[in-house]
Amino acid sequence: MDNKISIIVPAYNIEAYLPRTLDSILAQTYRNIEVIVVNDGSKDGTGAVIDRYAAQDHRVKAIHKENGGVTSARLRGVAEATGDRIGFVDGDDLIEPDMYERLLENALKYDADISHCGYRMVFPSRVDYYYNTGKLVEQDHDAGLRDLICGSFVEPALWNKLYRREVIGDILFEKGKYNEDDYFTYQVFDRAEKVAIVAKPMYNYLQRGGSIMGVGYNPRR
Repeated sequence: MDNKISIIVPAYNIEAYLPRTLDSILAQTYRNIEVIVVNDGSKDGTGAVIDRYAAQDHRVKAIHKENGGVTSARLRGVAEATGDRIGFVDGDDLIEPDMYERLLENALKYDADISHCGYRMVFPSRVDYYYNTGKLVEQDHDAGLRDLICGSFVEPALWNKLYRREVIGDILFEKGKYNEDDYFTYQVFDRAEKVAIVAKPMYNYLQRGGSIMGVGYNPRR
């Protein structure tokens, strides 16, 4: 089917969080999706959660592999993807019901290689909003890459974006380091001829203790 979206969800020891994440993905108003959930060698009940959802909804594809880190899980998901467009959702976050419908709408309207949106950073005691004006901006290659490098209006994370499959191509994530999102995103933006962003927070990045981004300074980062 045309305009199929492959949503890749890496999962490691998130049994308690994964169901709500998958529920938010499966509740998308855009229905032509496949949800590739990659169990990266979890030691808790994460694998069982994935299998249960795959049995209940044909759009969910369960992948089980030995532990190799989030990078290897995402790479496996990309290899399994069959969609025209690809998105990434972390297995402990939430997305708004119309996120992928809106991202695809903008991608098609503006012929954009990358379509992305604002987001919320959800802490236990507060919520921070990033890009919440509702404004839609169309960018050419130079403008998109400039704003990414300058940290202006473009977030280097993977998870609030929808990518044309061809723009990802053979680009690999950086292995063995944290912040591999940045390594990947800069390369993809360099390939993109057009980018569209709607400044509406539709991705909810949930901060919790023990997550990679919640730790302090580390030389690998």
